[in-house]
Amino acid sequence: MESASLKGRAIVFALCAGAMVFILALLATAHGELSADTMGRALIPAIVCSVLSWAAAERSIASTAAAIDSAIARIEFANGLLMLFGKSRIADAEKLYKDAAKSTPADAMERLDVELAKSELE
Repeated sequence: MESASLKGRAIVFALCAGAMVFILALLATAHGELSADTMGRALIPAIVCSVLSWAAAERSIASTAAAIDSAIARIEFANGLLMLFGKSRIADAEKLYKDAAKSTPADAMERLDVELAKSELE
């Protein structure tokens, strides 16, 4: 069975949050009677909640993707390959070091990581 992607999980999270808010808002506003009016009033906060949940999940996905794409992640992955497999995976490790050395640093710490990758290639 394939695992769900981060984006798929974010969609499910937003829909579930919206459904939960819809049910709670419906219970709070219905006062024992279900009508189109009470359902409409309950639907508004549910939509707002779903949109806000989706936005939060999107930000989380973006930050996770940025962390995975960082120079230090590539350096550590290369180091792990060398520790686990030795010289048999040195070509993969070199490619990861080259990718890390080419990456654009976002801050001073990432600049140090890029310089570390460059020094590993020498």
